[in-house]
Amino acid sequence: MFFLEKRWFPSIVTFLSLFVGPGVLLKLHYPIGEAGAGALFRFHPVSYFLIILTGYNALKYSYKLGELKKFQNFSIAVFVVLIYSLTFGASKGNLFLFNVLVCPVLIIYNFQFINYKQHINVEVWTKIMSMFRFFFYAECLLAIAEHVVHFKLFPINETAILFRSNAFQGHPLNNSLFLIFFSWFFYSYENSFLKRMVIIGLTVGALASFGVRSGLLAYCMGITLLSLKFMERGKINFSFQNIAMLVILFVSVFYIVLYTPLGARIVSAGSFNDNSSGVRFNVYSMFLSISLEDIIWGTKQELIDYLMYIRGIEIIENFWIIWIFKYGVIFAAYLGISFILFTFQIARLAFPLKKYDRLVVVGCFLLAASSNNSLAVNTTVISAITILCLTQYNLLRYKANNKPKSNVAARVPAPMPF
Repeated sequence: MFFLEKRWFPSIVTFLSLFVGPGVLLKLHYPIGEAGAGALFRFHPVSYFLIILTGYNALKYSYKLGELKKFQNFSIAVFVVLIYSLTFGASKGNLFLFNVLVCPVLIIYNFQFINYKQHINVEVWTKIMSMFRFFFYAECLLAIAEHVVHFKLFPINETAILFRSNAFQGHPLNNSLFLIFFSWFFYSYENSFLKRMVIIGLTVGALASFGVRSGLLAYCMGITLLSLKFMERGKINFSFQNIAMLVILFVSVFYIVLYTPLGARIVSAGSFNDNSSGVRFNVYSMFLSISLEDIIWGTKQELIDYLMYIRGIEIIENFWIIWIFKYGVIFAAYLGISFILFTFQIARLAFPLKKYDRLVVVGCFLLAASSNNSLAVNTTVISAITILCLTQYNLLRYKANNKPKSNVAARVPAPMPF
């Protein structure tokens, strides 16, 4: 099975995580997460592939855990909550947790074998990074093109009033999480003023095409903090290039607010006339209709559905609230804290020498993710972020190993154990 060898499986997992979203799967007659679609379609294809790959590598490498030991607390938390939800938990439809949080664990386990018994396999890691760059630009251009021509290449089943692009990852909110993290990452490591402008321009244009006000606001906050570096040596970075980039960024945002359909949603954000804001208020009121026991240990799916029905809520747009309803406060807090710590831990691989950038990127990403329910559905964004961080970590180590006299090389995290 050549596709399970380390020369091929990294590209396959990366491709499935980046390009094979819900809309693409619907085109392929794979209705993931759709009501009545059957148990087979509850798992993303990358989940099936990773299960097979994990079994193959576990046998091949004698069940060696290696790097996974560093993430054992998160791994245990995910499996504990998943098992609880499938056995003693009151709610249903919890297999999304495998796609969202178990897959990153399996990726960490399997991707360590790319460098097994040899120096860093820079050819494989470079190929993966090239796929991320291609995805970022292709995703932005596809989103903008769909909005311009009002045609969706990979449409999903949704009831939005305004036209919103779907690109590769289906729902606009899900797409936005991919884009804003990748954009901050490339922006942080890009030194060219022109290329930084291209990154900002394409991201803002794509986010406008997706019609995501929370993602756009979080993105602007992240770029502002990354540009000025408020905490860097206690000084604010007022360089000409950074100020120019921020001026262009905010001029673009103001244009979108005033002259595009997205502006209507942003202006109405503070008013209950906006449907999205009203829905969020009704969601919070649902806690008044459930018992303390349900809040602590989880609520039955039938009760969740009934409360949503009588309040006219089609979807809960906050994954934290969904986790509390499904798993209860205790398990939701356990999973949530483990997830936040994991996010900072995995981001440290991508930004080993940029602590400030790491804090900004992770903090703003969690803020953006908290404004929608993407992490409570079948998204692969955490898997993609995990792969990106592992890739950057190994590319940085490769550069450091080729500059042994550099002070920077000495500060790069220690290599993988095997």
